[in-house]
Amino acid sequence: MWIECVFRGSNIPEEEKSERLKAQEGHLQLVHEERSVYNSMVDDARTVCRDNGVTELKPSTAMSQQMTMHYSFDYAQQVHLPSNPQQPGPIYFLVPRKCGLFGVCCEGIPRQVNFLIDEAHLISKGANAVVSYLDYFFQNFGLGETDVHLHCDNCSGQNKNRIVLWYFAWRVAVGLHRSVTINFLIAGHTKFAPDWCFGLVKQAFRRHAVSSLQEMASVVNGSAAANTAQLVGDSDGTTFVPVGDWQSHLNQFFKPLPGIKKYHHFR
Repeated sequence: MWIECVFRGSNIPEEEKSERLKAQEGHLQLVHEERSVYNSMVDDARTVCRDNGVTELKPSTAMSQQMTMHYSFDYAQQVHLPSNPQQPGPIYFLVPRKCGLFGVCCEGIPRQVNFLIDEAHLISKGANAVVSYLDYFFQNFGLGETDVHLHCDNCSGQNKNRIVLWYFAWRVAVGLHRSVTINFLIAGHTKFAPDWCFGLVKQAFRRHAVSSLQEMASVVNGSAAANTAQLVGDSDGTTFVPVGDWQSHLNQFFKPLPGIKKYHHFR
C-alpha cells in the first residue's frame, strides 16, 4: 500500500512526498521488527527441540512438557484432481474435483501436518474450520508444551477474528496450555514456514499423476521429510477430522474484543 502511495506521487507537493516516504520507511521498519520477532521465536523453538531430543510429531498429553513451542498455520491454494503432468490435451472431466490444503508447521523440528480437504468436506475456509483443524492437530500431533507461540497471516475471515482468539483463551481456561500468544504477520509480508512446505508439495504434485485423495496423500508424504498428510475425510463421505460449530459453543462464554484488526499480537 505504501509503495503504491510513493509510486503515484510524481505530481504532488514535495512536502506530501516527504510524508509518504517517511510513512514507507516506518512501514519497512515495522516489517523488519516483526520479522525479527518471528525469526527469534523460530530459533528458540529449534533450541528447545534440540535440547529435549524432539524429532517427530506424535500424540502427547497436554501440559506434559515444561517448554515453549512455536507453530505456524495457513491455507494454501487448492489443487484439482485428477492431475497428470503429461496430459496430452484438454482434461476429460468437465469439472475437476477440488482438494483444499491447510498446514500447521512445528517450526522447531521442522515438521508440517498438511490437512487434505476434499470438496465433500470443504464446508468453508472460515474460523470454525481453522479452529477444528488446529484442535485436531494439538490432540494428535502436539508436543504437550505448556506454552505456545503461533504465527499466521492477517486474513480476518480465517485467522484474525474473535472465534480463533476465543478458542485459544478457552485452551488456557481449561488447562490445555498455560499461555498462548498469537502473532499476525504484516499484510504483504506474510511469507513463512508453511509457504515453504506448501511449495515442496506443489513441486511434487506437478511431477506426479494424481487421481485420488489417497494418491495425493502419498505425494504429500513423499514431497519432503518435513511434510505429513492428514485426510480430513474420504471421497465416500467418511470423516476423519470433524469440523465443529466452535462459534456457537464459545459464544456462550466469551465476548468480542473490539478493534481486533488494529493489533498484531495477542496473549
